[in-house]
Amino acid sequence: MQKMLGDYVSREAYEIKKPEIEIDRDRVYQEIVNNGEITCKELAKKWHCNPNDISGRFTELASEGFIVSVGKKYLANYKGRMYPNTIWSAKI
Repeated sequence: MQKMLGDYVSREAYEIKKPEIEIDRDRVYQEIVNNGEITCKELAKKWHCNPNDISGRFTELASEGFIVSVGKKYLANYKGRMYPNTIWSAKI
């Protein structure tokens, strides 16, 4: 029963946020098109938000075939450690 209630609440929350998610996805896609190539972390820095706030939009766009991974770029985290970040480009 608990699992079913969680699914229901998650679905309801998704339906409430759906219009906002679609707007964010369009904004992310336009930024990728305008920049040519960009990482999620770079876009988050540009928009002054957390990468976790927009990373799902990159995943959705990639799974729908709108963007493709074109490589990796090493960027520092808040502790200065370097980590690979996927570079995304619009699929043409």
